[in-house]
Amino acid sequence: MTQRPWARSRGLQGRDVVVGMYLEWDALVRRFLAGYAHPSVTVDDPRDDRSLALQRIRAAARPTAAGA
Repeated sequence: MTQRPWARSRGLQGRDVVVGMYLEWDALVRRFLAGYAHPSVTVDDPRDDRSLALQRIRAAARPTAAGA
């Protein structure tokens, strides 16, 4: 992937190409979802905080009393 124009234009090599791609993809998805009219949830890598990830998934999947 190092030879791809996207990676070359950013001076990225090796693992940094993959990390950079995912960081930019994440920012793009978050901008898109911020303007999306329907409810959505994004979950950061559950390996970082599995309990928090599961909590966010459950909260998004379970309607609240006010939203029911």
